[in-house]
Amino acid sequence: MMKLPVIVVAVLLSAACPGIADEKEPAEGAAAGRLILGDASVWRAYITWMPAVARGTNGVVAPTRVYRGLKQSSAMPPQDWITPDFDDSSWFYWREPRVSRTLKINKTGARNPKPEDFEDTGLPAYDAGQYGIQRSVFMGLRCFRARFMVEDPGKVQDLTLYACFRGGLLAYLNGVEIGRASLPVEGAVPSDAAADDYPNEAEVAADGKKTLEQIPGDPENLKRINTRVRSLQAKIPGAALRKGVNVLALEIHRAPLKKVEWNACGLVTVELRGSGAILQAVTRPKGVQVWNANALTRITPYGGLAFGRIWAGGEVFLQSFPLSWGCPFAPLVPVRIAGARNGVFTGQIVVSSDEPIRSLEAKAGDLVQTDGGGRIPAAAVQLCFQGYPDAYPKSLTRDPNMSLFDVLYEKAPAEVSVRTGDNGGDGAPSRGTDFVAGWTDGGAVVPIWLRVRVPANVPAGAYQGKVSIRTAKSEETAVPVHLKVADWTLPVPKEFVTHVGAMHSPDTLAVYYNVPPWSDEHFKLMEKTFAYTSELGGKVAFIPLVVQATWLKNERSMVSWVKEDSPAGNSYKYDFQLFERYMDLIQKYLKPEVVCLYVTDGSGMCSIKGVTALDLPGGKAGILTLPPYEPKPESVAFWKPVIAEARERLAKRGLADTVTLGLLWEQNAGDKGKAAVELFKAAAPGLKLTQIAHYGGQKGENNGVPYGYVMSVWGNNTPQKSKVYGARDLSVKVAWHPRADAFNDIRPIAPWGAFRTVMERAAAGTIGLSPVGMDFWNLAKTGALEGAGAWNLGMASQTAGAFLAPGPDGPLSTVRFEMLRESLQECEARQVIEKALADPATREKLGEAVVKRCREVLDDREAWKSFCERGEGHAEGEGWQWFAGTNWEERGFKLFNCAGEIQKAVAAR
Repeated sequence: MMKLPVIVVAVLLSAACPGIADEKEPAEGAAAGRLILGDASVWRAYITWMPAVARGTNGVVAPTRVYRGLKQSSAMPPQDWITPDFDDSSWFYWREPRVSRTLKINKTGARNPKPEDFEDTGLPAYDAGQYGIQRSVFMGLRCFRARFMVEDPGKVQDLTLYACFRGGLLAYLNGVEIGRASLPVEGAVPSDAAADDYPNEAEVAADGKKTLEQIPGDPENLKRINTRVRSLQAKIPGAALRKGVNVLALEIHRAPLKKVEWNACGLVTVELRGSGAILQAVTRPKGVQVWNANALTRITPYGGLAFGRIWAGGEVFLQSFPLSWGCPFAPLVPVRIAGARNGVFTGQIVVSSDEPIRSLEAKAGDLVQTDGGGRIPAAAVQLCFQGYPDAYPKSLTRDPNMSLFDVLYEKAPAEVSVRTGDNGGDGAPSRGTDFVAGWTDGGAVVPIWLRVRVPANVPAGAYQGKVSIRTAKSEETAVPVHLKVADWTLPVPKEFVTHVGAMHSPDTLAVYYNVPPWSDEHFKLMEKTFAYTSELGGKVAFIPLVVQATWLKNERSMVSWVKEDSPAGNSYKYDFQLFERYMDLIQKYLKPEVVCLYVTDGSGMCSIKGVTALDLPGGKAGILTLPPYEPKPESVAFWKPVIAEARERLAKRGLADTVTLGLLWEQNAGDKGKAAVELFKAAAPGLKLTQIAHYGGQKGENNGVPYGYVMSVWGNNTPQKSKVYGARDLSVKVAWHPRADAFNDIRPIAPWGAFRTVMERAAAGTIGLSPVGMDFWNLAKTGALEGAGAWNLGMASQTAGAFLAPGPDGPLSTVRFEMLRESLQECEARQVIEKALADPATREKLGEAVVKRCREVLDDREAWKSFCERGEGHAEGEGWQWFAGTNWEERGFKLFNCAGEIQKAVAAR
């Protein structure tokens, strides 16, 4: 049985919202002086995952059994990581600015208390993550590095480090130890060493029975859980400083588990204070700054705290922090991109300022092979400019700002305004809300994304170039770009093996851009969506033959019923003009393997109003009411001819084998669901069904009609079990629907790494991913369409309804779209490798050395997945932080090269 995550309940202000602290008061016990570094500074960080440990009865710390335990450790940091000249540019960013809180108690007991009703206890009240709640127990070692500038070491006074942490801490300055706490008092400390044990009071309530798995709201138990937060104060001698850039390094070791599973390895708060000839690194630097961030780093002026669903109904806090400026003392390093021929790959450069950014210009040059004659022209390097909504979204499902959260504009903005810093106020979300007010960094920021389309005919190898950036207030900055092209050529997206069931919303486009539905202007907008969908190799088309299908909220059906005179009474002919034009557009861009004629919503979900009629009584157009969804003669007679004609038209397009009927929800239970299936069994004999369900495809059929296409939350539940990667040996096309998944969470607020890897997860047991929405945007109130009403079953809050964003002239790409595309490209490479390794003849052709190398590459991918999953059991985000700092680009490069070796061997047969 799947273990549900801890539910964190906010009590008064104990779940502290982070905030922006430019110059806060010294922490209790800390030295006075200016704040040089703090948790609002920009740090580089590293995590090592290890098996959970506990102290045995013999006093020895050893691995212990926990739920979904980890059997191996991830890589330790390089030995020289504490030195000032160590290159930490591949490590992930850590910045968690917080507002100090204390526990306030409602002394009057009022139901709607006023500020004067509260009494301040003075007890520190940290948030859930700072107590190690909803954090992984497999975090064995955490490393942090931050830079600051010293102008004259002899003129620096009273430099003191004050750190709060969980576990044990070693602190270094410029590679020299300056203090330690809750670890052996002397001697070397191995990287996998455990910190001192915690007392029982850190996890057991005052009554001696209840365990502290949530934040307590009473002073006595808050004092007990506060013992999880340990501290170190270290006076730093002037001799440890050097002129120029100095590096503070913190090494945190985990403490052994006891009775409760909480994370005892983390940095809670940190302050470095001093005075004299030393520069602060706690606020955004003055002027324009150009800095590095790899493609998995979410750059944003916004942070937020949501209360969201994961797994099968568990609810957790989903927390994020602003990151909109870089360390002013870090070197500018090359943008590193790895890819393959005929693919599209991205990198990121960030421009930020304390003033408005005006007249931003960015220009890419050619990418030239360093050891050959290859050249990728500048025209193949498109620059996009990430934008943000004017305010942090208040809701995943309704706020239109959500649809602009990571939009990639194709033109540089004329001006990027300065946002006013805001800590979001007090409080925490309550259960059932999908967002609360966020908080905002001050200043201006615009990430510039490089989208490199690698030509199919360039030689493999290393390429170098640059992107030149300037603004009205800054000179030109040349940012080096390093691209590694693997020796493999991707197929065109239409020929991708991996399935992406991308849906789009014609009605959303018409409403958002205020164009007449199904006009030429409308089709031009739809064409833009389909052009993007084609780059994912979109495999599905939903054709509504009804009005107001639950998923689509469509105002007309793709076929219109036209009444004709007949002695038999109700007789119709059918207008397929819209159907044909829409199918022309689909086939221009897509090669669908599923065309679902949307005729029903099954039992209990139906919002269908009827079908479009062009000749109602009195000569009016409108909606024709449907006969009952029952196997009655009049119902069969109503549906049979139109479905037959639709099938015939699709057959002429070469799509006869793709046609299914839908949409069945869950198991389509009850008499109404059964009756609807019986109706279409008679009206469309031989057609299979399309279903979306938690346990999709059970029994392989529904009321005697086989499934043809299933979108399943829990993967393949058909009677057949796939024996190959990508599940193309199943008689039913089963795709994975990652609804509320904690690991590959693909909600808009999820880490980029989840999107960058989701396709390989999907192909491990199913044919791919479905459904995902392209343009189901949150709309302002417009009559029947409001919020994300066109995306049912809470999909905007549980999964992805819009991988595109609304641009001024039509749909635009998003960071999430780019990450999904790259995930798909890597999955295509894995499909090649898995297929080859499963075939004895191909393995023999490859030889033992290549087979071994391919297997090692796949094993490495399974290993990182295992580590990353252990950090995302509750959608914490720390698993993806780790992944972003582990040279993931090189992993993809090795995968592509293995696919290339196989491609050559197969071609040489």
